[in-house]
Amino acid sequence: MNTRMKLVCSTAAVALLSGAPVRAQSTDTATPAALADTPAEPAIVVTGMRASLERAQAVKQKSTSVVEALAAEDIGKLPQSSVADSLGRLSGLAGERRAGRMSGISVRGFREDFVGTTMNGRELIGIGDNRGVEYDLYPSEIIDSAVVYKTPSADLSAMGVGGTVDLRTIHPLEHKRTLVANGTLEKNAMKSKNPDFKDSGYRLALSFSDKFADDTIGVALTAATTSSPTQDQYFSVWGYDKGAITSGPDAGKYAPAGIDISSRSRVLKRNTLAGVIEFKPSDVFHATFDALYIDFSDRGISRGFIEALPIAADGSTVISSNATAITSARTTGFNSVLRTDPLDKRGKLKTFGGNLKYEPSQDFHVMLDVSHSESTKRDTRAESYSGLGRAGLTTQGPTTCVPTATPAMA
Repeated sequence: MNTRMKLVCSTAAVALLSGAPVRAQSTDTATPAALADTPAEPAIVVTGMRASLERAQAVKQKSTSVVEALAAEDIGKLPQSSVADSLGRLSGLAGERRAGRMSGISVRGFREDFVGTTMNGRELIGIGDNRGVEYDLYPSEIIDSAVVYKTPSADLSAMGVGGTVDLRTIHPLEHKRTLVANGTLEKNAMKSKNPDFKDSGYRLALSFSDKFADDTIGVALTAATTSSPTQDQYFSVWGYDKGAITSGPDAGKYAPAGIDISSRSRVLKRNTLAGVIEFKPSDVFHATFDALYIDFSDRGISRGFIEALPIAADGSTVISSNATAITSARTTGFNSVLRTDPLDKRGKLKTFGGNLKYEPSQDFHVMLDVSHSESTKRDTRAESYSGLGRAGLTTQGPTTCVPTATPAMA
C-alpha cells in the first residue's frame, strides 16, 4: 500500500514540474505588446448555397417539433420558379403536377386539402376550388424561407392533418442592401398546335432591400411577372361495348365505340407585388408590416375531334381479335364531331398584415398581430361541338326531320 501511494505522488509531481516550464515560456514570449501588434484574423463569412443550407439546418435544430426547412440562397434566389417547386424537394413532401405545372403539395401523404398553410404565421387563403392553397401562385422571389411542421404545435395559427407549411417573407433589417434582377426565357419542347397560344414564355423578377436611419428601418420590395405555357396531346378510347357484335366468331367480344383526340394549350400568367417595412428603434420594440398582391390567370383551350367506330353486327369488318376483344377492324359511316373546350380562370389575392412586439423586460411582453386577406376568382369553362350532320346511324336518330302537323283547336 505504501509503495502505491508513493508512485501516485511522484507521478503528480512530475506532471507539475513538466507544466511549470511551459507556463514560464508562454509568459516570456507572449507579452501584451506582442499580442497588441498581432493582426486579427479576418472573419470567414459563409454565403451562397452553403449559407442557405446552414440556415435551414439551424431552424431544424432549434425547433421543438419535427420540421423540414428551406432557406433562400439570397433575397429572391430560391432555386425554382415557384414555391411549389421548391417545397417539393423537401423530405416527406411530394409535389402534384396539374397541367404540366407543380401546383399542389402533399405532406406525409396528405394533399394540400389536409395541410394548413400560413404566411408569416398567419393563415393563408387560396383561390382554388377547395380549402387547399395553390402553391404555384406564389413566386419564389417573395419567399425568404419556408418551414414545414410535420407534428402539431400549440403556437401555430393553422394546422392540418398532414402538417403545416409556414411561408416566411424576408426581414430587411437582417439583410444588407441588395438589388437582385432575375430573368428567364422558356420554350416548350412540343410546339403549340393551337395558333392563338404560344409555346414560349418568360419569367422576370426584381427584388430590392435596404436599411435606413442607422439600421432601424428596413424596406423590401419585390415585383415579379410570369408567363408560362404548356402543351400536350390527348388521346382516349371510350365505350368498350360487349354487345356490338351479335353473330359470328367474334360475337360477345369487347369492341371500342369511339376515340377522342385533341391538342391542348394553356398559359399561366402571374403578376405579383410584395412589400415589407420593418421598424426596430430599440431592443424592446419591433414592428413589421407586410403586403402581398397577386393577379393570376390560367387560360387554355382544347381542340380535337370525336370519332365513333361503328362495326358490323355480324363481325364481317373485323380484321383481328384476341380471346376477349377486337384489336383491329374497318369502320366507316360516321361524320366526325369537332369539339372545342375553352377555359379561363382568373383570380386576385390581397393580403395585409402587421405585427407589433414590446418587451421592456423578461417578465413582461406585449404582442399584437393583425391581418386581412381576401381573394376573388372567376372560373369559366365551356364545351362546343360542331360537325357535318348526322351519320344516319340508328343510335343517332333519323337522318331527316319530318315536320308533323298539329290539329287546330276548335
